Amino acid sequence: MKQGQTPGFPKFKGRERLHSICYPQSGFKIIANKVAVSKIGSLKVKLHREIKGEVKTCTIKQSGNQGFIIFTCQQNISIPKKPVSSSVGIDLGLESFAVLSDGTTIDNPRYLRNGEQKLKECQSSYAKNKSSNAKKGLSALHRKISNQRNDFLHKTSRQLVNKYGVIVYEDLNINNMSKRCKPLPDLADGFAPNGQLAKSGLNKRIYDASWGKFIEMIHNKVEKPVVMP
Repeated sequence: MKQGQTPGFPKFKGRERLHSICYPQSGFKIIANKVAVSKIGSLKVKLHREIKGEVKTCTIKQSGNQGFIIFTCQQNISIPKKPVSSSVGIDLGLESFAVLSDGTTIDNPRYLRNGEQKLKECQSSYAKNKSSNAKKGLSALHRKISNQRNDFLHKTSRQLVNKYGVIVYEDLNINNMSKRCKPLPDLADGFAPNGQLAKSGLNKRIYDASWGKFIEMIHNKVEKPVVMP
C-alpha cells in the first residue's frame, strides 16, 4: 500500500511455506557445542568455525532434511592496503563462463543442464505419487546442484582475488537480459509467436551461470571493487 499498490486478500500459509526462524539480539545462548534457544530447547550443533565478534542474530534454517544455525556477528576489522601488482578484465558469457583480458578462459560447468535429466525424473516421480521420499529426493537434488554451483563460484572468485590486485568487469543488467518477451497481438488467434520459448531456454542458462552471485562474491572478497561503466 505504501507503494500505491492495491491490497489483495490474505494468502494461506502452509506449514511448509516458511523454513527459518530468526532470533534478533536475544532468545538464544551458546553453551559449548550446544545452543539454548527460547521456546525450542537445547540444540546440539557442530561449529565449523570459531565465532568471532559480537553475536547479533541467530537464525535456524531447514533445507530439506538438513538443519542449520546461522549466527550473524559484528566485528571491527581493519583491512591493510596492498599495492596493486596486476589487473585483469572479465568478460562473462554462456559458452565460456568467463574470458579474462590475459586470454585465460574459464569453462562453464553448467550444473543445472547436466542434472536436468535427473531433475525431470525426480519431478515426474513426485508428481505421480506425492510421497515424502520423492519430495526429499527432489529437494536433495536441487540442493546438490545449488551447492555445486556455489562451490564453483566461491573457488573461482577466490582464485581471481588472490591473483589480481584490480578486477574490472562489465556492469551487466541481468534483470533486463532475462525479461520475458513482449506479447505480439494477432487479430486471428489472439497472440502471435514472440520467441518466448527460445528466450526461456536462454534465461535458464543465464540463471545457471549466476553472474550476479559471482560478482557479489568478488565484492565480498576484495577491498575496493572496480566497475566498468
